[in-house]
Amino acid sequence: MILFCEECGEQHQLDTLPDQSAKAFRCHKCSEILLIPSGDDKPCRCMPAHMAPSTDDGQKRPLKILIVDDSGFIRKAIRRMFEADSELQVVGEAKNGIEAIAAIPKLRPDVVTLDINMPQMDGLTTLKHIMIQCPCPVVMFSTLTKEGAKESFDALRYGAVDFLQKPSNRDPRQIETQEKSIIEKIKAAAATEMDAVRYLRRPASSAACHGHDAGHCEGVIGLGASEGGYSAFLKIIPQLQPELPVAYLGLLHAEDAHIDAFVDYLDEYCAMPILRAADGGRVMGGVFYLANGNQYVNLTAEDNGYRFEVSPAPFPERQAAIDQAFISIAERMGSQTVGVLLTGMGQDGIEGIGEIMRVGGSVIVQTPQTCLYKERSLSAIERFENIHLAPVQLLGEAINHFISPQIKQCA
Repeated sequence: MILFCEECGEQHQLDTLPDQSAKAFRCHKCSEILLIPSGDDKPCRCMPAHMAPSTDDGQKRPLKILIVDDSGFIRKAIRRMFEADSELQVVGEAKNGIEAIAAIPKLRPDVVTLDINMPQMDGLTTLKHIMIQCPCPVVMFSTLTKEGAKESFDALRYGAVDFLQKPSNRDPRQIETQEKSIIEKIKAAAATEMDAVRYLRRPASSAACHGHDAGHCEGVIGLGASEGGYSAFLKIIPQLQPELPVAYLGLLHAEDAHIDAFVDYLDEYCAMPILRAADGGRVMGGVFYLANGNQYVNLTAEDNGYRFEVSPAPFPERQAAIDQAFISIAERMGSQTVGVLLTGMGQDGIEGIGEIMRVGGSVIVQTPQTCLYKERSLSAIERFENIHLAPVQLLGEAINHFISPQIKQCA
């Protein structure tokens, strides 16, 4: 049997392994831990929660949870937290990745909670195997997975739906708030369509290839997201075409430090250069710019193109940064504008796409089924008729399609 490493593509002849009874081995090229399938292993696909069958009395059954953590104490604490909610049911536990991979086809969980540091097979390696062999919603649940952490971004890139940090505050009132948030995120993860979850590999080259004069910009594409936005941007940006003379402006509701960490991560992982949108900075084609939801970003025209005007949002609690950016792009680009509304709660961006449509531009909205948080997409669908819907895994291709043919001819 030949096994291919999903990380680097190296092939391994299993018949030549020194230990023929081993269940896993390390790739000699990239050091990835590879799981050896048994003879009766077959790829499976877990049933998404929104298709979950009802019980005999017609009631929707509880969401089935598999807890994966090497600490028995932690597993017990997580089980107690989940079982306090009647809509959740813990159907199994595993103390390492190998046990988890064996349990998933049998238990068919709606959500798997997965720790990172575990013996025999760590969480990130386990996650890769789950996404390849038996895709199901996985939420990373670890002391390492917090907003802005590289491990969290890695987990999303490898296919996790979301990430959570284990509660650590000893104040009982804070613990209650944290546990409520955790349970809400688990339920949101269970409703995610698994076709939207992919194991994303690093591109062969991190250098952008421009087919036009470097930096020349004929247009700006706006994208806005909040909750679940990290994952959406990780899926979309690698599909965009850096050779086109357009710039991309992403708005993400997150803390400044977390945006900076995400920019650094994206810039290392993506072929397209990733930068923070800076006040006075020149807008360059073939670059993806990112700003946070506490900033207002406007475009100003100049003889040779455009520059950003970036200032603190006067009323950040109103969360209107996406609206502000979309309206500014629409004013400058008119019918050439493309606005992309992604996963999140609240209404930020709804007014903005309305203005884009008013000037004759195009609007693309992420399908609710592929959103971690569906409120914004559902609001857009309810309010507007002439919008285009695309699942997150196809959004990059959709954006490329809607870029003006005249702009493409400049490439």
